[in-house]
Amino acid sequence: MPQATNLPDGTLPEWVYKSIYSKLDNPGLLDKKNITMQKCFNPITERSQIIAYANANRNDGAIIIFEDFDGKYKEVFSEKLRLILSVQTHHPDIIMVCMDESGTGTATVNFHIIRYTKNGYRNVWQGLADYFDNNYSPQLRFEVTAGISFSNTGELIHSIFKKLYKEGNATNPVSIEKLFDIYVYNDGYMQYQFVKRL
Repeated sequence: MPQATNLPDGTLPEWVYKSIYSKLDNPGLLDKKNITMQKCFNPITERSQIIAYANANRNDGAIIIFEDFDGKYKEVFSEKLRLILSVQTHHPDIIMVCMDESGTGTATVNFHIIRYTKNGYRNVWQGLADYFDNNYSPQLRFEVTAGISFSNTGELIHSIFKKLYKEGNATNPVSIEKLFDIYVYNDGYMQYQFVKRL
């Protein structure tokens, strides 16, 4: 497994590139410039982290988490995904936005949350971020936009807005439904569990 003793500022270590390369189905399409890397600190493991992700194409993405063990970064988590759009940290959570499905006139984008659990890093929650269906019905377009936030007590709030548009009018929906789902992290089940809908 690739390791390194340091992380040069502003450069992509070759071991990060090789690790991402090894996870992809079509690594020959990978451009080093398309690898996104960020360094942060995990307060649970009390270790420095490197989070790296990339897409070889629109159907071939991967993310890897490395942690610093006595000066050497080691891989602690990896996952293959279809298309990773963004990654941000909200420790102890790492939030990914990924396009998981797409077709003629439709697309589904989801949030994925990774967290360090008693059994190591796991994907602990998945929920809708964006969805649209241009084929919902004649002359109507269905769209869902959503966001996530966290309360002061650590609750996950999933805000969902369902909208219907008439054909040719993409700015003024004919109907809007607003939903707010609340989740609480359960250490025993190692996942966010649904509590209530507001």
